Amino acid sequence: MNESTAEAAAKAGGNLPSAARGAIDNARVYIRRHPTRALAIAAAAGFVLQSAPVGRLMGGLARVSFALLQPALIVLGGIKIWEKIKHREIL
Repeated sequence: MNESTAEAAAKAGGNLPSAARGAIDNARVYIRRHPTRALAIAAAAGFVLQSAPVGRLMGGLARVSFALLQPALIVLGGIKIWEKIKHREIL
């Protein structure tokens, strides 16, 4: 059951949609043609992601999502009750 990372990535890559596979293939071609430029882009992207407050953004998104979850569930429950009442023509 010990498979290398490359083998695991190859298996996972087989399940990707064709658009994602095409983007990955394009990235591979670009990296082979312009390795220095690709390395600079990767370093810049890493710096931006490292310096961005990703933790705060994700935490804020989670707080907003949980705050909106209860009203959304109440509304969805009300819709379901309305559908049941309407289906049985109780009104």
